Amino acid sequence: MVGPRSACLIGMSKPKPCGHSWADGVQVDEQRLKEYFHQKQHSLLLRGAANSLKHTLVSVPTTIADDGMLHFGDSLMLRNGETEGLLQADIADPIPHADATRPDVDGISLSTGRMIASCPRNVVTISRASDNDGFGQSSYVHYGQAFRMGANSSLSDKALYLFSCQRCSEDLGQDETLACLYPRAVGGTRWRILHADPKRRNAAKNDPVRLQEPIALQNEATGHLLSSDRIVRMNHYGNEWRVFGAAEPENAASSTSTWSFVDSTWAEDVVQAARARHALDARAAKDIAGLDAGPDPGELLCDPVAAADHELALLEREVADYSVLLRIYPQLRRSGMHQVRRFRRMCMSADVDHTGQLPARTFEGVLSWVGVRLQDGELQKLTNLFETEPESNVLDYRGFFKYMEANMSEARVAIVEDAYAKLQATSCSGYVEVHQLQQNWNPRCHPEVGATTITEVEAMEEFLNQWDLTSSDGMVSYDEFLDYYRDVSMAVEKGEIFVDIVRKAWDL
Repeated sequence: MVGPRSACLIGMSKPKPCGHSWADGVQVDEQRLKEYFHQKQHSLLLRGAANSLKHTLVSVPTTIADDGMLHFGDSLMLRNGETEGLLQADIADPIPHADATRPDVDGISLSTGRMIASCPRNVVTISRASDNDGFGQSSYVHYGQAFRMGANSSLSDKALYLFSCQRCSEDLGQDETLACLYPRAVGGTRWRILHADPKRRNAAKNDPVRLQEPIALQNEATGHLLSSDRIVRMNHYGNEWRVFGAAEPENAASSTSTWSFVDSTWAEDVVQAARARHALDARAAKDIAGLDAGPDPGELLCDPVAAADHELALLEREVADYSVLLRIYPQLRRSGMHQVRRFRRMCMSADVDHTGQLPARTFEGVLSWVGVRLQDGELQKLTNLFETEPESNVLDYRGFFKYMEANMSEARVAIVEDAYAKLQATSCSGYVEVHQLQQNWNPRCHPEVGATTITEVEAMEEFLNQWDLTSSDGMVSYDEFLDYYRDVSMAVEKGEIFVDIVRKAWDL
């Protein structure tokens, strides 16, 4: 498992010059694939946490305040304005040396995440930091009043407090400080509530704080505000967003440092609102197409494992369309050195208006002509990937070849340039002509000649049939030469084999 607090950098690697698998070069929708792998790892980790850290995910009650005010002794959740996630702890992720003055004491990492149901991970209890703070015996928490926030007692057998200190970790910037849970009631565990809008702070000072009201949480020791943003950190519960202390921007409110205290009633309201929207969507879907609108959103909001699995299923459905390319491309490559070129030229011939587009059924027919028969559902997958406009059933066949051509690396282009330069150098006129190709091309470069599948004469005839020259005088431009080898490159999986083919062809 990737270490906690490390950044999630899962993504598609760039094609290597030679020796890579052809699939490495398939330039699918990189962002969607990145999200897929990201979500898949998240789901696996969350399922593991649901077993090994089950005690941190069980339902626990919050305080229900009938007057809508924040009181000392309340157990509540904190919702961040930027991520819209709740503040949560990963009890299995210790932070060594969280406080430089006590190097033998570990902190506990924090994050914000999507889970909306109250549980030991996200419920904090508010306590007064000092009895002599000038606010008398009032049970209300006021703007500017010092207080502490402690983790739910079910999370750990020792008291844990929301803490911030000046120590910066490697993940934090110069103006950011560490925020975590800490098992000591030291100075860094004292906080004050400020109005979220800096311009209204003086007017709100000493007023009681209301639930769900936008606020900022300032640490007394650092002066920094508790913050969260959309930088993802992988922990034992999957992919969540980082939490840190940040210097306040001048004269401006920031959603990253805006929070609100919420309770179970708020969570229930969110669930009911989601279910109401879901019911409307379900009715509309049935009216239009007899379809179900999907799973119960209440379960997705309250059960993080169900939510993660649902998101993964949606992404798998989208990424699954690419499976047709994973079958067709190798089949075309196995059909011979010039089969891809034949296929592309047939598509161009069928495209009488030169738009780069073909009806889906025509494209399927051309595929069949070159020996590739689509299986059930594969034409729809190709349509999903390459359809020019929704419901048009017209495919961008140039896009199909563009994806396949992704393995035309710099090393392949360089050897083609060397070959053309040699032909130019040996030409009397300085121009490459078609008869030079016939005179200089070595048919033994053809893989099927080496496999004794075809003769050298047959290979030469096949090679010459690949040239439809645009120049009436038989000149072969570099673009035409490169165009030929782009097609050959699509048919050759490994870079070193392609380079060897070009070298043998022109005796380089």
